[in-house]
Amino acid sequence: KKLTTTSMGTLATVSIVMLVVVMVFQFRAGQKNLSAIEAQIKDRLDEKGELLVVNHALALKGLVEENAVSDIRELVNRTVLKDSEIVYGVFLEYDMTPFAISRQGDDKESKFSEKEIAKTLQLDETTIEKEMNGEFNRHLTIGNEEISEFAAHITIDEEDAGSIRYG
Repeated sequence: KKLTTTSMGTLATVSIVMLVVVMVFQFRAGQKNLSAIEAQIKDRLDEKGELLVVNHALALKGLVEENAVSDIRELVNRTVLKDSEIVYGVFLEYDMTPFAISRQGDDKESKFSEKEIAKTLQLDETTIEKEMNGEFNRHLTIGNEEISEFAAHITIDEEDAGSIRYG
């Protein structure tokens, strides 16, 4: 009887240890899979954002040349409102004057006003220079939100005519 009790105790202990080891390995494998999935999602969003701003920059070139203000505003507004992954869209003239601002949610928020938009988006000459040299993506914090922003510049006759940016 003592041998049976000892054997059962040993078997239970070994089973519990094995179960814990399997759980640890499963947890680690799950973490690796989660990291891989997160990386894939980020890569796809980066591709989508870059494609969006490059295509819109091409489309906007003609609209800017024609000074088609309402069409520019409609393009930016429609893009933001039709895609829930986009928090905001902004078209800025070469001197950072806002031409079109659209965002998900309450449009009356002061940090997205024409006066505050350049400050809210943390735009400066260094950022513009990087964008002009082909950098399409940057990360910034607006309020308590982490934003991936994509921007492309519209050039006419080798001069910067403005930028389209989506976050």
